[in-house]
Amino acid sequence: MTYAFCYHFQLEDPLIQLKEDYKWIDIFDFQWRLGIDGLSLGSILVTGFITTLVATRNSRLFYFLMLAMYSGQIGLFSSRDLLLFFIMWELELIPVYLLLSMGGHFLILVKCPSFLQLIGKIVVFYDPM
Repeated sequence: MTYAFCYHFQLEDPLIQLKEDYKWIDIFDFQWRLGIDGLSLGSILVTGFITTLVATRNSRLFYFLMLAMYSGQIGLFSSRDLLLFFIMWELELIPVYLLLSMGGHFLILVKCPSFLQLIGKIVVFYDPM
């Protein structure tokens, strides 16, 4: 999945690519907005590479939780809406907690790019006025 994003991404175009934009919850005017730019592509590639390196167990539950965590991180890095970003962040934390409870201290390597992305999005979306 990560390498498909990289294959279809055009480096010459500086705008957001591979976009999805749908109405999500009409009552509150929430939108499902996903897209990838150059910064998100780097985070997605690093996450995909590290996730494939740490998948070492031979358990179905382990692989299910790794896939759920990885899907949450892809949604986290490609979200263009702050509410969707925090929802993906929270949905990603559930498998991370369960993997850590299984003895997976290796997840610190996987969580580092998403933590840096959280700090970056908070700085970008922060408006003191």
